Amino acid sequence: MRSFLILLCLLFFSPFSCYAGSPLEQAELTKLLKAHSPQVQSFSCDFTQTTSVPLLENAIVSKGHLFFLAPNSIKWEYTFPFKEGFVLHNGIINRWTEDKPTPQSSVASKDVLGSFLGEQFIMWVQFDVSRILADYSVILISEKPLTLELVPTNPQIGEVVKSLTISFVLNGLASNVLLKEKNGGETRLEFFNHELNNSLVNKVFQ
Repeated sequence: MRSFLILLCLLFFSPFSCYAGSPLEQAELTKLLKAHSPQVQSFSCDFTQTTSVPLLENAIVSKGHLFFLAPNSIKWEYTFPFKEGFVLHNGIINRWTEDKPTPQSSVASKDVLGSFLGEQFIMWVQFDVSRILADYSVILISEKPLTLELVPTNPQIGEVVKSLTISFVLNGLASNVLLKEKNGGETRLEFFNHELNNSLVNKVFQ
């Protein structure tokens, strides 16, 4: 779950153009984000998550859907091989699992998990550059495809995460995220069927 939270905070946007391997400074990152990032009111996509754990011989593969509606509504849903997920909307977080399919509600401000998730996710969607660079060193690995490496500078995140590598599709949305954990585990998320600013997403949160 902790790995999933870190991954969800890193799903989105930013076509950079500077020298590969160079850490991005705040002024440069701000300029590039404003010049090249899409204007996001909503989006949806499908994903496949592959998790490798040092003590397990075979990787764990799961699939699902992700939805976002500005300014701060999120739905993350696993559909295979189990059904579980959560919705964060209007300050309320609802969770469900295979064993407990009826959503359980809580106030996000009183929910440590919900508050952390919401703050981190919105930080990325709104391109809060000062917050991003307070938590990570951002390095451009390549431009074609656009690939970034993020190394945590926040000790709390660094307890879990060794590094993240993110590749982007042409519209600025993430296509691949590779999380390397301190314990040797790895989680890869592949995103596809991106839909940007689709009005149908509104119905997900009604």
